[in-house]
Amino acid sequence: MAHARNFIDFTGKKIHRLTFLEFVGRNASRNSRWKVRCDCGVEFEVTATSVTHGSTRSCGCLRIENNKKR
Repeated sequence: MAHARNFIDFTGKKIHRLTFLEFVGRNASRNSRWKVRCDCGVEFEVTATSVTHGSTRSCGCLRIENNKKR
């Protein structure tokens, strides 16, 4: 698959609780979409930007854990 010159390959990298598994394409805004696996085992698709900017840190399990602590 051909990528743009500024494409960053996140395959195998871990950020927060998410491990990047594979590039799946681009969304309508041309942001790269990735299949990721959360530390709890859930797999889902997300944009790399949302992970690198910190708006997505897990599949939602982190929020549940934090709510239980309160």
